[in-house]
Amino acid sequence: PGKCPHACAWCYATRIAKQRSIPGYDQPAKLKPDYPWQRIDTIKKMHNCTVFMCSMYDIGAADNDDGDIRKILEWCNTAGEDIIFVFQTKDLENFSRFFDQLRDGWLVGTTVECYPEPEWYAKYCKAPRIIDRLNALEELSAKHDHLNFFVNVEPAFKFMPMQFGAGLASFNLKHISMGL
Repeated sequence: PGKCPHACAWCYATRIAKQRSIPGYDQPAKLKPDYPWQRIDTIKKMHNCTVFMCSMYDIGAADNDDGDIRKILEWCNTAGEDIIFVFQTKDLENFSRFFDQLRDGWLVGTTVECYPEPEWYAKYCKAPRIIDRLNALEELSAKHDHLNFFVNVEPAFKFMPMQFGAGLASFNLKHISMGL
């Protein structure tokens, strides 16, 4: 699928692509709305399950084509009512334009690697600033109560203060994932 536009030096998806010699991992990535969905249409027939969509790419990245995002969300909306889809993005603000297409109870979240953001961070990652992601998470989770919000703290750099975790308690979060 290609390289995520955020190009985080610690990205697991890039590491996996390199290990498995997946062609094109070093090229700019594109969402795959024309993916042969019939291969995974069996997901639509499942019951009471959770499906993490686009886990190897950021669906909310600003350079994604809106039409491609809509195609993916249309496919998700044809699944059973008891299937919960999970969307993780480092650009919640951009992805929030599509919240009206997400069903009640679906999970939307962001990744936070550390807090506060160290000076060197921008040198190794082109994603939106961590403070901007946290602000968007706080604001959007308060506004969109039909969705469930989460934060994925990974990799949790060891200089992350304990106060950060306590601060998350003020957010309207349904799930917190800690990669230790």
